[in-house]
Amino acid sequence: MNDMDTLGQFFRRASVLQRQVLRLTQRRRGLALGLAVAAIAALPIPSAADRPAAARVANLGEAGDSGDFWIQPDGNTRPGRVARGAIMRDGGRLSVPTEEYWAAFAFVGGGDRYSNLLVKTHNRGTYTFPCRIRGNFIIGWSGAGSPGSGQRACSQGDDGILEIDRSSNRQTSLSLPQSSVGVKQAGTPAADANLSVEPGQSQTVIRVISRPLTTQVTEYRLVECSPEICSPEDGSHITLEDKVAVETERVTIEVLEGDVAVQAEGEPSATTVRKGQRYVYPNPALDAFDPGQAGSSCEMLRFLNPAYWVDDELPPALAAGIAAQLKAHRDALGVSGRPPNNLSALEQAVVAELNRVRTNPQGYADLIEANKQDFYNNWLQLRGYSLNPGERRRLVDEAIASLRQRSSLPKLDVSDGMSRGNRDHVVDQGRSGLKRGHTGDNLSGPGQRLSAYGSVRNCGIRDEASYENVTYVDSPTAQRVVMEMLIGDNIAQAGYEDAGDRDNLFNPDFQVIGVACGTHRYLRNMCVITYASGYLEGNSQ
Repeated sequence: MNDMDTLGQFFRRASVLQRQVLRLTQRRRGLALGLAVAAIAALPIPSAADRPAAARVANLGEAGDSGDFWIQPDGNTRPGRVARGAIMRDGGRLSVPTEEYWAAFAFVGGGDRYSNLLVKTHNRGTYTFPCRIRGNFIIGWSGAGSPGSGQRACSQGDDGILEIDRSSNRQTSLSLPQSSVGVKQAGTPAADANLSVEPGQSQTVIRVISRPLTTQVTEYRLVECSPEICSPEDGSHITLEDKVAVETERVTIEVLEGDVAVQAEGEPSATTVRKGQRYVYPNPALDAFDPGQAGSSCEMLRFLNPAYWVDDELPPALAAGIAAQLKAHRDALGVSGRPPNNLSALEQAVVAELNRVRTNPQGYADLIEANKQDFYNNWLQLRGYSLNPGERRRLVDEAIASLRQRSSLPKLDVSDGMSRGNRDHVVDQGRSGLKRGHTGDNLSGPGQRLSAYGSVRNCGIRDEASYENVTYVDSPTAQRVVMEMLIGDNIAQAGYEDAGDRDNLFNPDFQVIGVACGTHRYLRNMCVITYASGYLEGNSQ
């Protein structure tokens, strides 16, 4: 290794050291601000047990194998294969390979206590515990002082404020005397300045989007040379300049809920970014966007979906904290519809029964098993169709076997607008009795009916008939409605190729349902159930 190689290594180390000093100064400034806010709000100082101890990988996706991800559990461990449930502690790091992949993780405190921060990264995102990110992220904080919450990770206090890394990738070829030493400084320091983000006291959701800027040429100069080594005989300092290729990140921060304070290194003060505002750096600016539309994107709906966070191995206290926070975010963003206040007793019971199956499919399989003789012998025979007893037995047994293979999923919310659209179908079809299935007498389909009262969002589903279940029963009880939907011979008798009704109930992307029941002129009773990933209620009442 020659002297120039050694010198280049020194400059790189010195440049890293300088950026670390800048970041430490910035973090201290943010920490002082956070502590001042906490003092004003008279919030209790969290104990060490409340502060985040680790980040737990909740889920990984989508394409490929988890071996394509890598994780470093802490600063002293070699990187290795990552799996759901993996833990990151001080210095731990996780990297996501390409835009088809994503990773989601939640913060825990002492004793598996939830620390109120959910993070999802994709598209070459890199995360370093506790509060350093680079790439594309969605981040959600619960409100300060949430029941049983303790300290909020990456907000204020000893765990630090969230930092967005924009460190540039550069190649340098400074021409220097062999004996020179010094510190390389950017002539335009904002080109690779990092950002700190501190949430307000209310629950907050942000989306961080990072894109490479066009490679630019930035001027650097050599300063702080040692007079004994790199100054001429008169003792004056030498300043050398060169042009260096620099690639940095353009960072966009969108606030869907709450507010954040964003500050770049070297800036004298932070910029407050509120709900519905977008902050862009390195040319700081604020503009407006629609948080409702952004919140109902499939990317965001999956972030807000507890099915992608909670599993059977998750400690109950942690699972409950995550689910409660996600529910609060969905309600604030309005993506789960508006709860109806006019459901009949039967419709309310159907909602409860559907959630009973969804949250405990094994237990419901036991229930059908215990009553299968009744289901073997009694069912509503649709006019014009015949179903022999042997076929009925096969369908009942298939329903039981299918439930045995299902995993539990979170409860579904019920929407007023979706239920109103379903009620239109019950009234229209039930009154004349001329049609059955998804098409109304007025030739309407599920999508048209739901759109009359709001905006439906379904991720990965193009056929609108596939997110609606229509069940006909002789006895109008919630259990009979749901069990017949699971058994599925109503659909088979009506001439459809795939029963599929139970698949809707166990689709993890579905978070919202609408329910309406009523009488049918020829088939006695009918219930219509629709499913959605998200639903934005309209203004009609």
